[in-house]
Amino acid sequence: NKIKQSDYVIHVENSPSRYEAQLNPEHDFDESVEKTNIIYSLCKKHSKKLTLISSISARVQLDTVYGMNRKSCEYIVGNKSIVIRLGYMYSNHKLYGALRSIYENEDVYLDEDSSYSFSDVIWNAQKIIEITVSQDSGVYELGAKGDITLRQISNILGSNSKFKGNTKDVQIANYIDKDNPAISDFMDYLEVIKKDGK
Repeated sequence: NKIKQSDYVIHVENSPSRYEAQLNPEHDFDESVEKTNIIYSLCKKHSKKLTLISSISARVQLDTVYGMNRKSCEYIVGNKSIVIRLGYMYSNHKLYGALRSIYENEDVYLDEDSSYSFSDVIWNAQKIIEITVSQDSGVYELGAKGDITLRQISNILGSNSKFKGNTKDVQIANYIDKDNPAISDFMDYLEVIKKDGK
């Protein structure tokens, strides 16, 4: 199989949707915890190092289905694997989650002071490969140096979105290397999409 033939195994198959996890917790468990258990067992059988792509939610949202299941996946792979927790990301080609809602002037069901260390999708992909090749184990969280609130994002974009949630979500990466991008890169990105789209 592909795992047996691979030099490195990067497990990215867990669903990224917090909303879907809450709506259908059994499905999320199957698609995250059960799937991770299968992949880890195959890696162990063939003596392959595994990199699990997880989420900062595994540290900060243990009161949610999504966070608990992502943490369970981390327990499965143990401390001899690499765990890379991702936070909120942005891309030139697609707007995600609350960022898309703010851009589209839609209601946002989070507290306006929710804060994130947004980082570029391409930078994250490159960093995942770098860590996978250079490290044997450990937990790493990827994100920008610094953070930004949803309120600040809304102000920069001149959005008319209403914040209707009372959940303050804070997902700031705690693994900051010297080459991590600055949050100002994301703010520059916001100015570009504001100019291009409005």
